[in-house]
Amino acid sequence: MIFAVQSRIETTRENYNLFEYSTSLYMKNPSEMGKNIGPYFNKVRDQFGQILKMGVDNKEISVEDVDETAELLLFCLMGMRSGILTKDLNDCLFPSPEEFDLILSKQVRMVKIFLRGLAV
Repeated sequence: MIFAVQSRIETTRENYNLFEYSTSLYMKNPSEMGKNIGPYFNKVRDQFGQILKMGVDNKEISVEDVDETAELLLFCLMGMRSGILTKDLNDCLFPSPEEFDLILSKQVRMVKIFLRGLAV
């Protein structure tokens, strides 16, 4: 799970210009860009669900509803990102290069806490 979170941040960091451009497009036409956010969210949620299922199958964690738990984890991680970006009320949708490390460190800590709570 930590690898998945680290990979997402690293991919975003490596493609910073592309994501920054996407953010400016979103600001210009939120409804059009919003059409892509739902499928992306579902893909990440499903990926987290597959990882959680592997943990359940390996008897490392106990989860009643994998899909709901994956969605809850994703909401937690998204909330952290939003909290960091809006703490100064700068209305920025996309992290600066300096904010990536802070977001990643907090998300990794959250995943560790989350998984410890699910441990068998």
